[in-house]
Amino acid sequence: MTNITLTDVHAETRKPDWPAETADLLIRVDGFLREGRPRLALSLLPTTDVPWVRNARGVCLLRLGRPGEAIEVLRDLVFGPGGFAVRHDADPGFQANYATALLLDGNTQGFWGIFGGIRDRNHPTVARLDEAVRRWKAGMTFWQRVASALGIGGPQFAPDFPPGDL
Repeated sequence: MTNITLTDVHAETRKPDWPAETADLLIRVDGFLREGRPRLALSLLPTTDVPWVRNARGVCLLRLGRPGEAIEVLRDLVFGPGGFAVRHDADPGFQANYATALLLDGNTQGFWGIFGGIRDRNHPTVARLDEAVRRWKAGMTFWQRVASALGIGGPQFAPDFPPGDL
């Protein structure tokens, strides 16, 4: 029997980009999200300007079915002060979460605009969404793909996994 310590659990779930000062909080939030308890995860998160904590709030709101609120929380993580151009330093995961919030709020064009502009396609959050898009397209008939490409029909895209990613 293998003994797993709390440190081992932290090492398994901690993402390398998480700042050290928020890592413990994000690990707890991630655990509750994995258990399907986004309300409890959200209750742990303070209202703050710390980007990783704001992103976590956005993910919790997405999981709670509140995409409009998630958009408000995530917007400044993606857009610069003018609000029109994506920040050059915007984390690809934040961009993907924002795009997902737009999609779930009914703004399909906004989703494709933001998601299509993400440069780092290897980022785990982006790659996961890319795979979902591939599965969605693979499930369409030829005519559905044509209609979808032309923007005149076809099945709507929706992620086939819980939305948002820390």
